[in-house]
Amino acid sequence: MNKTSFGYDNYTIGELIFDSKKVQSVGGFLYPQLVLPVELHLNQNNVDDSTLPRFTLISAVAELYVNGIPFKIADSITILSDLEFRKTYKNEYDFRFEFPLDALRLKAIEASRSGDLNLKLIMKFQLAIKKPLRGNESSAESFFLIERFRNKRHELHIEIPQSYWVKNILPNLGLGEFFIIEIPKGSKTLEDAWKYLEKAENSLRNWDSKGVFANCREIGTHLDSYLKKKFGKENFIYAERWGRAIQRFSHFASLELHLEDLASNSNKFTSDEIKTHKNDAEYIIFHTKLLIKYAESLINE
Repeated sequence: MNKTSFGYDNYTIGELIFDSKKVQSVGGFLYPQLVLPVELHLNQNNVDDSTLPRFTLISAVAELYVNGIPFKIADSITILSDLEFRKTYKNEYDFRFEFPLDALRLKAIEASRSGDLNLKLIMKFQLAIKKPLRGNESSAESFFLIERFRNKRHELHIEIPQSYWVKNILPNLGLGEFFIIEIPKGSKTLEDAWKYLEKAENSLRNWDSKGVFANCREIGTHLDSYLKKKFGKENFIYAERWGRAIQRFSHFASLELHLEDLASNSNKFTSDEIKTHKNDAEYIIFHTKLLIKYAESLINE
């Protein structure tokens, strides 16, 4: 749960609260929207200054940013409000910031995400500051005049867990359903392999199966060279344990390289059949992660 103080001028008169478990998505692929609910709790009982004026919150709007993307992702639909702040009441209000998205922006969000999704929410509130026109503020017959307006800006940094994002959010945005398999990342001692893996995952997000296979092959080659140099080709770890793992991996990882040969030399398959698909790319990505983890565990035994 994330919180930030709320107020204006030198007064702090409440707080803004965000719960990542309340994030919603609606609209499907036709009109995808991300909904971020924010609770505004106003409590003047915490303020002793009798000069604090009364105000009405007129409107609220927000901007959405994603870590790793330098530009703004979306503006929310403006919320019109008549929330009255009174000295004698505790006020609570729920804002549903609705952010219209599209396929390109969803693609950018997924390309930047590696695990949990980190967002920055910039909220802008317009306040009408009022003063009594006749009578006193506590009187039932009092009237108020809008004295001035204030525009207040508040930020919240938000982390949405990967498990919640892929299970509860992505399906309602038209991106299908996912299941998550958690693999410990290990020690990350083989930095080059992890860098190639990041490139492969970016290729997968862009539906570039050739890029996925190319980067995964590079990982296999790098890992094989490293372990051969460390253990020697006659060592049992390299020759048998690692050797059997890399052999199966390399056989499938080289599929993309042999498509042209298969198309020109094979009488068994039609040209429409000889291609790789997204599920092939997902398969090799998954096994590449396992291979890196296995290689690091052998090195650290």
